[in-house]
Amino acid sequence: MVEAALENRNTSVIMYGQTGTGKTHTMQGVRGDDGLVFRVTRELFRRAKEEAEQLGMHFFVELIMIEIYNNTVMDLSRKRNDPTTLKVREDPRSNEVSVEGARNVQCWTADDTCKAIKKNLKSRHVGGSMRNAYSSRSHAIYRLDAWMIPREKKGVARSPRTPRKMSSLAFVDLAGSEKPQAVDATEYESLLRQATAKEA
Repeated sequence: MVEAALENRNTSVIMYGQTGTGKTHTMQGVRGDDGLVFRVTRELFRRAKEEAEQLGMHFFVELIMIEIYNNTVMDLSRKRNDPTTLKVREDPRSNEVSVEGARNVQCWTADDTCKAIKKNLKSRHVGGSMRNAYSSRSHAIYRLDAWMIPREKKGVARSPRTPRKMSSLAFVDLAGSEKPQAVDATEYESLLRQATAKEA
C-alpha cells in the first residue's frame, strides 16, 4: 500500500469474513501489537517525509472515518449520539465517490494520525457474541488522503502554496458475514441490525 501511495496510485484493503475470524484484530491490532492501519500509517509517514524533504515539500494526510450501521452513514469523528447522517455522492465526470458532510481531519505526524484513529474508533458500534466478546456490528471505512505542499522559502516573495494530492489509502473493515441461523439465539437480534448495514 505504501509503495502504491508513493507512486501516486490509490489503493485499498478490505477485511471480509465471519465474526471471530480476526478482521478487526488484523486492522486495529492490540496494545503493544499494532494492526495493519497503524503499521501502514507509520511507514507511509516515514517514507513520504523522506521524499518530501528531498523535494522541498511538507507531507500530511487528511483522515476520514465513517461507519455504516442500520442503513445509516455516520462520521466516526463525531460523538455516537450525534444525529448527523451523511450522504454518499458520485461525481458523474470523474466517477469519484465522496461522503458529503464527513470531516477531514488534517494530521501532520504519524502519532497524531494514529491518535485520531484510536479516538474515532471509540464511537464505533460493537457488541458481544458467542465467538467474540468485542465484535464489530457495523462496516467501518478509514481513508487517508496523502498530500504534499511546498515549503515556504526565506527571502522569497510569498507564492501560492497549493497542496498536491498524491493518493488515497482506504481500509475497509466489514461486519461479520455469517447468517443469523448459524449463530446462537442470543446473537440473533444483533445480527439483524448488522444485516441492515450490509444492504447499504
